[in-house]
Amino acid sequence: MTEGKLFEDVPHSEDPRQVEFLKVIEQMRQEEEGPDDLDVIPMRGFPASCVDLAWLQTEIEEYWKTGHVKDTTALSEAISARLGSAVQRCKDWSIQTTEDDYLAIRFETKDDRGWYVYEFACQLYDHRPINEPIGEGVTIVDDETEFSET
Repeated sequence: MTEGKLFEDVPHSEDPRQVEFLKVIEQMRQEEEGPDDLDVIPMRGFPASCVDLAWLQTEIEEYWKTGHVKDTTALSEAISARLGSAVQRCKDWSIQTTEDDYLAIRFETKDDRGWYVYEFACQLYDHRPINEPIGEGVTIVDDETEFSET
């Protein structure tokens, strides 16, 4: 994870179709009659049929741990804003917080070969050091994350 950016360093394999597509676009740009203001969004990240859920889970948990967001709503918004850059052809997604401090994430992808549904969960317990204040009036007092008023 790059400091402050969720899903910034997504490992990806080159999709041969994308390589060919980008070559064609570059040729169009170089032609005299080609459009000057052509805005292309190439697909990067995990191919729709081969998403590394463990990598996504680790990135989300590390992002939460570093305190870049203050609550699960902000975390969900960050994931929603960046998921499409980490996963190619992501069509739909949902993010829910469970009662036992997990973030449940489900998304669908589709490519020329099929339709895929992925689901995983991230545990959002607080990773900060013991006795460090984590919010107004709350401090972790032991490694089982019991809370006490300060």
